[in-house]
Amino acid sequence: VFVSIKGIYFQAEILGQTVTWITPHRFSQEMPTDVDFRVMLTFVEFYNTMIGFVNFKLYHTLGLHYPPMLQVKAGEDISDKADQHFSHSDLENEKLASLAHPLVTVDRENEEEDAQLDEIVAEVHGDPETLRQKEEKLEHFKKLFNGCRFFLGREAPREALVFVIRSFGGDVSWDSVVGVGATFEETDQTITHQVVDRPTQTHMFLSR
Repeated sequence: VFVSIKGIYFQAEILGQTVTWITPHRFSQEMPTDVDFRVMLTFVEFYNTMIGFVNFKLYHTLGLHYPPMLQVKAGEDISDKADQHFSHSDLENEKLASLAHPLVTVDRENEEEDAQLDEIVAEVHGDPETLRQKEEKLEHFKKLFNGCRFFLGREAPREALVFVIRSFGGDVSWDSVVGVGATFEETDQTITHQVVDRPTQTHMFLSR
């Protein structure tokens, strides 16, 4: 939604409800000495468990396996030369967190339940025709970056940009030295956009 001194605000509509949250900037934090973090850990455990149940429902609503798993073809190895210092499980977790790889899907068994949920949402929000137009508009936003391939510079805020680009249907990558999960190199000629935060570039690509 917007960027402030506190962090980056995001907004999404989930099952007809508008949800807004903030992600802090990646700065080093000075931990206060007058806060009892043992008490706060109790709340962290509760919210971790609750988010697990919420994510399970949302993932299955979208037809995705939960916990999320990488979609790996038969005989394909998810590791590469740049990732040899990771164990296999840590490497898979890092690639999952990068949001740049497709996830395993599952058969949607509760389509009747989803249809009933859609009817309830329609009743709450009024005219079904208005709701249909709203859904079409949302589908358009989901495909806003379809066919676009982004490459992020080392200095760009990677996590926030990847989240936005992938949410709108785009493909994104970065220098493999910066982090695990890069899917293509900077020299790839299919890249349509490149995000940088420098006044000058040592080399430029006419196709971007």
